[in-house]
Amino acid sequence: MFGYVRIFKPELLVKDYEAYRGVYCSVCRTLGKRYGISARFILNYDLTFFAVTGLEVKGEGCAFSSGRCRFNPAKKCHYLDCENEITARAADLAMLMLKYKLQDNAADSKGLKRLFFRVLSVFYSRKFKKAASLRPDEAKIISECISEQNTIENSKSATIDSAADSSAKALASCFGGLSENETQKRILNRLGYCVGRWVYLADAFDDLAADLKSHSFNPYVFEFGINSSGQIKEYSGRINEILELTAGEAAAACDLLEPGPFNRVLKNIIYDGLDAEASRIASSADVIKKKRKRGAEDGQKPL
Repeated sequence: MFGYVRIFKPELLVKDYEAYRGVYCSVCRTLGKRYGISARFILNYDLTFFAVTGLEVKGEGCAFSSGRCRFNPAKKCHYLDCENEITARAADLAMLMLKYKLQDNAADSKGLKRLFFRVLSVFYSRKFKKAASLRPDEAKIISECISEQNTIENSKSATIDSAADSSAKALASCFGGLSENETQKRILNRLGYCVGRWVYLADAFDDLAADLKSHSFNPYVFEFGINSSGQIKEYSGRINEILELTAGEAAAACDLLEPGPFNRVLKNIIYDGLDAEASRIASSADVIKKKRKRGAEDGQKPL
C-alpha cells in the first residue's frame, strides 16, 4: 500500500472530514502503541481507507477525543476513545506490507539508496515478526502473493492483468478479514481486490518514467512496448482508462455494502478520491520534470 487511496476534500462535508482525520490519527496512535514511535512514520492514506472500511462494516458510531499531535504539539488531533480492533488490524497490516515495500525499493535502487532500504529492513525486522505472529494467516497469504508477483515480474512477459493480480489478491484477503458475515466477506474481498489492483496500476503509472530510466520492471512497458519517456504522454490516456475501469469496479462493490457511519467518507474516496489521484498522476506524466515527490511533499504526515 502506497498512499494513493485518499479523500477528495473539496467534496467532503466538514464533519465527515473531521471523522476521517480522527481515524487517520487513531491509526497513527495505534501504530505507536503496538510498534513504537518509529512505526508512526509508515502511516499513509491507504491504511486509513482500510480502517474506514472496517468501521463502516462494523456499523457502530464512533466517539472521538481530542489531544495533541506527537509530531506537532501545537496542533490538536482527534482519535477514537478506546482501543479498536479495526485500527489494530490496520497497524498490523502496515507492518506486514512494509517488509515487502522495502525489499522492492532496495531491488529498484542502487548504491547508498539501496543500502538505506536494506538498513531500514533490518531495523523494522523485529516489528515485522511481531505483526506476523499476531496475524499469521494474513502474513502467509501476503508472503505467497508477493512471491507469486515476483515470479510473474521476472518472467519478462507479464501482462497488466497478471502483474496486478497478486497484489490485488493479497489486499482482497485482508479486506475479507474485516467481517465474519459471508455476504459481507465476499463484497469486501471484491472491494479489496479492485482497490489493490488500482493501487498497483496507479503506482506503476506514477513510477513509469523512473522505471524506464532504471530499466526496472513496469507492466505498461511490456503491455504497450514503451521504450522512452517521450512515449508516456502518448499512452497516458489508455492507462487512465484502465484505472477508471478498475475504480468503477471498486465503486460497484462499495455500493453493495450496507450504509454505515462512514458511508459518505468511503464513497468520497472511491468515487472522487481515486479519480482525482489518477488525474494527478496523468498530469505528472505530461510534465515529467515537474513530477511531485510522494511522501514529505505529498502529505504523508499527520493531518
